[in-house]
Amino acid sequence: MTNLEYIVDFALRFGESMLISGANLERVNDSIYRICDSYGCREVHFFSLNCYLTLSLQDKAGSQVTS
Repeated sequence: MTNLEYIVDFALRFGESMLISGANLERVNDSIYRICDSYGCREVHFFSLNCYLTLSLQDKAGSQVTS
């Protein structure tokens, strides 16, 4: 598992846990963006609904992962 795959997996599981616990989507979005920023991700595209989360990241080297 690459670093980007780890970040995507961690962020999505974290967001899912927040939604299950009752967090609103604005809080989940903010948390996901902060996680990605803290790992130095350059391009972050996140989409969320109450039942669906998707995240696309790009690091400084240009590698990209979508889940």
